[in-house]
Amino acid sequence: MILSQVGLPYAGVAAAILSAFVAAGLTAGAQLLGNRYHWCGTPLAHHTHNQSVPRVGGIGVYGAIVLSTVVTLFASVQPLRIVIPILLAALPVFMVGLFDDLRHASPRTKIVAQALGAAILIAANRAVGLHFSLFAALLLGGWIIATSNSFNLIDGLDSLASGSAIVMASCLALINLSAGQPALSFLSLLFVAACLGFFPFNFRKKVFLGDCGSLTIGFILSVIAFETAQVTRSPLAAIAIFGYPLTETSFTVMRRLLAGHPLLRPDREHFHHKLRHAGLSVFQSSGILVLIALAFSLLGVMTELEGSWWLCLAGATVLFYVIGNTFGYLRWSTLAQLRLRLDRSSVEELPDISGYVPNK
Repeated sequence: MILSQVGLPYAGVAAAILSAFVAAGLTAGAQLLGNRYHWCGTPLAHHTHNQSVPRVGGIGVYGAIVLSTVVTLFASVQPLRIVIPILLAALPVFMVGLFDDLRHASPRTKIVAQALGAAILIAANRAVGLHFSLFAALLLGGWIIATSNSFNLIDGLDSLASGSAIVMASCLALINLSAGQPALSFLSLLFVAACLGFFPFNFRKKVFLGDCGSLTIGFILSVIAFETAQVTRSPLAAIAIFGYPLTETSFTVMRRLLAGHPLLRPDREHFHHKLRHAGLSVFQSSGILVLIALAFSLLGVMTELEGSWWLCLAGATVLFYVIGNTFGYLRWSTLAQLRLRLDRSSVEELPDISGYVPNK
């Protein structure tokens, strides 16, 4: 069940280095195949690019984590039993996301895949002797669906999702090290390394994560956070890690309800869209939002170190208010203008993002 406590630090570092190189190699291969076979998808009106870029970068990230874990197993350094169930459970999410990148999958199909992943996780844990109560199982399923999709929402700019994932997973690794959870720290470290291997390709607009990447990354991060919340002094510490994507999701739900639109209908009013509308570059917009992710993640780390849930609630409330006020979601005049824009007949009629003309 357990990684050798003596070999774990060395195995973790070696596996992380391997994960980074494997991710880079797989991403390069996915980029070449994507360009050759046109696995690029069609830029839509809510996207922030209008060029053909392969959307299968998630192959590099997920493949690197899986392969480095397998190599660790063959090296007779067995990870804690919690790692393998997480990777198995992420498989249907990855496959449906990949199908969506190559063809098309409805939002409901993706939610079903996430629910299936949660069921596989529960079944796999039962097989190794870890049991979930009915309440915990329902909570896990709801948490996975909410956070996986919230992470997918922020995947709208080059390096934004991967940069946020690196920050969030790094802080989860620190929290688990503090809590004495080597397996979750091990998986978080592999996760960070895989994203670092992918990051240069995404930064240079060579390949995108695609849904096979963003949904899978969100799924794995959400499960790590859920498992972390059960073993830390303050369960809110792990939840705070998802502060940025959950804040984005909260305001997305609010504005779509405000306009009377379906919650799954895309729009171009996300934080990254607003920053681009304001004239900021892709690099500047991504940097600001990754810093927001870092602020929430550091709040989670401080909450774990202090063991105070009041710190987490107060800090998260302040961050939520500052973000909402900055992006205009707490101003009635701005909300009125937002509703007028969202009331238009189609998303294509929304104002163009600075420097970007969609499908014209």
